Amino acid sequence: MLMKTRPEPIDFFLVDPKHQEIDKRLINWGRSQYSGGGGSHTGMWRWVKPSQPWDAVITAVPVDRHDAMLVSKGIAALPSPHALALSWCYARKTSPSQGAKLLRTNIEGLFRLVVDGRIMLINRKV
Repeated sequence: MLMKTRPEPIDFFLVDPKHQEIDKRLINWGRSQYSGGGGSHTGMWRWVKPSQPWDAVITAVPVDRHDAMLVSKGIAALPSPHALALSWCYARKTSPSQGAKLLRTNIEGLFRLVVDGRIMLINRKV
């Protein structure tokens, strides 16, 4: 009798080398969504210690607001599932199961939407 095996987990942080440029821009866009464009915690959260050691390093880099606006316009022009998947991946930062639930798909479908969303932005020369 064959034992059922679990599928390999999907690594959402693994980015195809062809997508590195758009990934950097999407990270910048996501940070602009998170912080209101300032690149660090704003409002009542500005005194909160970062939850992860790398959060302090990431928020220390200033956000390119102009590029974030261009990426935002590109995302707005995408089909809704792809735009939501990119928003989940780069701005909301919840678990993959929550992202899949939001989009009413499975983890593999969510991953495919994120990858296809990046490809669409590249093809549209965002």
